[in-house]
Order: sequence, then C-alpha cells, then structure tokens
Amino acid sequence: MENTSKTSFFGKTSTRIGLGLLLLLLIVLFLLKYCRKDDPGSITFSAPIKAPVAIALIDANRFLNTQVAKAKITLIDPDTMVVTSNGLSFSTLELTGGVMSLALKQNAVFSDTAP
Repeated sequence: MENTSKTSFFGKTSTRIGLGLLLLLLIVLFLLKYCRKDDPGSITFSAPIKAPVAIALIDANRFLNTQVAKAKITLIDPDTMVVTSNGLSFSTLELTGGVMSLALKQNAVFSDTAP
C-alpha cells in the first residue's frame, strides 16, 4: 500500500516553531530600527512641569461636535511660564487634530495677580 496522504507545510511542529522564531526576530529588528531614543518624533521631557491640562478644540458650528482639524494657537505669556507637557516653550504653533496639552514650568507661582 502506498501512502497518499499529504501533510501541509505548516502542519509540522518544527516548521511552526521556526516560522514563529523568524517572525519574532523580524519584529525585534523592526523595533530596534524604528524605536530609538534619538528618534525626532519621540517625546523627551526637558524639565519638571506642574498643573498639566489638556485642551480640546471643538467645532461648535456643526451639529456633531467634532474636533477642529487644524488651528493656529497664539499664546500671550510675557513671563514664558506656560509650556507644552514635554517642557517646550512656544509663542505660536499650528495644532492638527484638535487636542493639545499645556503645563506650567516648575518655578511658576500662582497668585491673585498672576492666576
């Protein structure tokens, strides 16, 4: 009698383990290449902050409350105490996506004259 049954390529346990290890190796290499600390898109905290807040810009003229897709934000802060949550100062920035985060520098002081 001749054996006519065929086994699939992915049916063997050793093949599955080998393909799994190859996939794991490719994922690790991808992460090492694209997830570095010196990545310009990564967030680095330059100084401690306090009182972080998130601001969402909502389009009030529409029936569905949707976020504003693009807005130009101008900050009036003569003492330069307001920063982004990663510690960067700015006077004007263009916001895409409708949500931003602000905070105060660590040495900012609250008072009645400077709330």
